[in-house]
Amino acid sequence: MTFKTAQFDASVALQRLSEIRIPHPHIKQAVDRISLSMTTGADVEIILLVGPPGAGKSFAIEAVAGKIEQQYEVLKSALPNAKPVISVRTPEAGDKEFSFKMLYERIREAAKEPPLVGPRPQALPWEPNTSGRGPSIGWLRDAVRKCLEVRQARLLILDEAAHILSVRNSNRLYRHAMTLKSLANDSDAVLLLVCSYDGLPFLDVDSQLTRRIELVHLARYRDDVEEERKIFENALLTIGKRLELDEDELRLYTEPLIERCVGCVGSLVKTFRKAVVYQNEAAGPGFDYSLLHKAMPSKSFAGRLRAEVLEAEQRIQDY
Repeated sequence: MTFKTAQFDASVALQRLSEIRIPHPHIKQAVDRISLSMTTGADVEIILLVGPPGAGKSFAIEAVAGKIEQQYEVLKSALPNAKPVISVRTPEAGDKEFSFKMLYERIREAAKEPPLVGPRPQALPWEPNTSGRGPSIGWLRDAVRKCLEVRQARLLILDEAAHILSVRNSNRLYRHAMTLKSLANDSDAVLLLVCSYDGLPFLDVDSQLTRRIELVHLARYRDDVEEERKIFENALLTIGKRLELDEDELRLYTEPLIERCVGCVGSLVKTFRKAVVYQNEAAGPGFDYSLLHKAMPSKSFAGRLRAEVLEAEQRIQDY
């Protein structure tokens, strides 16, 4: 079916967009950097993957996880309970401060661990006393350490890791940094923290933690660099080809799309999703390309995001 000439089927288009993966060069560079950092002898305990919203961080960690799983296929065959990669979404703090107890529980849940039993270890000096309120943080920490060991974990992914920085004062932030460092020290798994630029403060909390961090930047495509602009346009045309849209028509939208999406391919895909929904609501034949304008992020939003991105890029350059 050709959407530009036939009745537009939004459900088919949305399905195709949900399946689309565009392995653009910045993704490959980030995946290669992370993979290299995990090689024997690299002496890396924590990797901090940062980038603007829509840059492709989720795609990157999927690719990294896939490579690790493939590398340890023999291990999984010998040890059916082995989990070379454990991935969790870091819990939000909400109105309260971040809870490592919740994080530890999520890690054990992702590893399909049974309920906790046995003696409870003492909390570390920087950890709060939680006696009388369920499993102590020390007990959970030790359980996670044993879990990572038994499951032969090689990579522990904490998505939205900037939630760990949600604290009310510098002393608590230091405690969180020490707990994070302890989690990395206590296992053979590399800790991959995935954040937008709100995760950059991890580099400022504590010098001991900073020394253990390998920074990987998944950058946007800049509209003032011709080669990067071309890569973004190729991503646009890849989406168009998947939806059977007119290539020449789409090229007319390269400039506004790279500007409003701030050079992020993930934001480009999201824009197409919104345009498809608008087209479905319009119920007209074919695809109305002008709906891409309606689906783009607003100028004000793109302007604010661009300012944040430029500030973060400068900070990373100075790091």
